[in-house]
Amino acid sequence: MDLSIETGSIAKLFLENNNVKAFYDEVPKDFERPCIYFPTITVSSKTDSMTTYKDSYSWYIKMFDGKTSISYNKSIEIAEIIKKNRYKIKLYNSDGTEYGKNLTIRTIEVSKVDEGVCQVYITWYSSYKYNVEVQEKIINFFVDYNIKQEV
Repeated sequence: MDLSIETGSIAKLFLENNNVKAFYDEVPKDFERPCIYFPTITVSSKTDSMTTYKDSYSWYIKMFDGKTSISYNKSIEIAEIIKKNRYKIKLYNSDGTEYGKNLTIRTIEVSKVDEGVCQVYITWYSSYKYNVEVQEKIINFFVDYNIKQEV
């Protein structure tokens, strides 16, 4: 699955439930509040099975408002939506159509990081197939052996 489908679907959930401006790369110096900041995702990888590896994603999404209580309540609302949906977020294609699958969120935490700023920390996993050369399968396997007979 494409990472942009996952991140786009998470951002869609945040933005549908908060009618605010969003920033994706950097927050400008004189930005308006309220807003949401979607920074770069942290990725770590490990083996998953004989044919796949697993990427673990962490996203520290920041909710800005004039008051900490407002940004905190908006962050809690998002966390509650995710929890009440059994930690599932519906996935969407880049054109807005439904992808047909859900993303399972592993962790969701809300914390105050500054005055008027709360952070929603989200983690999830995705598995991907290794690049493997196709090998010809063995159809017949013959073993030639001699059995020593006792006299």
